[in-house]
Amino acid sequence: MHTADFPGAYLNASMKGRDVKVRVRLSQQQSNFLISLDPKYADYRCTDGTIFVGLDKAMYGCIESALLWHETLHDTLLSIGMTANPEDPCVFNMTKNGVQCTVALYVDDLLVTCKSQQLMDEVL
Repeated sequence: MHTADFPGAYLNASMKGRDVKVRVRLSQQQSNFLISLDPKYADYRCTDGTIFVGLDKAMYGCIESALLWHETLHDTLLSIGMTANPEDPCVFNMTKNGVQCTVALYVDDLLVTCKSQQLMDEVL
C-alpha cells in the first residue's frame, strides 16, 4: 500500500479551451510583483492598481477546478492502462501478469494498493 499527495494538484489541470474564461483580480501588491517580473503588464493595470488576469490552469477556489483535476487524473490513469470502476468514479483498477493494482482518489490524494511493489511503482 502507498499513499501519494499532489501538492498544487489543481495547477495540473488546464482551463484552456473552456467556453468561458475565468478571470481573477490581482491585488495591488500582486500586480506590482507581476509588473516587476515583466513591465509589459503595467499597461493592463486598472486605476486602483489591480490587474485582471485570465486563468490558464485550474486554481483552488474555482468551482470547476475539482472536476478539471479529476478529469486530468482520470485521463492519465486510463492512459497507463487502468480502467475506471463502473460503480465508483474515484476507483481505478489494473491487472498485469495476474496481479491487481487499485488506485482510489480523494481530491488530491491517492491510495494505491497492490501485491507487487514493481507494479505499484510503475503506476506511481
